[in-house]
Amino acid sequence: MKKSLLFLSLLAGLFVLTTTQTSLAQAVTGVTLNKHTLNLARWASEKLMATISPANAADTNVVWSSSNDAIIYVNNEGNVTGYHDGIATITVKTEDGGFVDSCVVTCQVNDAANI
Repeated sequence: MKKSLLFLSLLAGLFVLTTTQTSLAQAVTGVTLNKHTLNLARWASEKLMATISPANAADTNVVWSSSNDAIIYVNNEGNVTGYHDGIATITVKTEDGGFVDSCVVTCQVNDAANI
């Protein structure tokens, strides 16, 4: 009888522990970029940082995109590079919930510096 109670107590403890650990991860409630405007020279790069809310979100995956890759390119880590004169909007979108934030990036080519 004592062995059965001990086994059930251990199982109950593991169940509580497992339930507690999985409840710490939360659904995403938003995303915020560290910049909302950015000026780049041609071939210059800068990394945008996306902060997911809450900090203990279960799924922190995001997708980066540019409204015009020919002017401003962004890779899957948020590194932004200016290629040609113009303006493009860089958008980050969370995979969980589809929350978005954006940064307007201006690239200005200095022709005198490129001669």
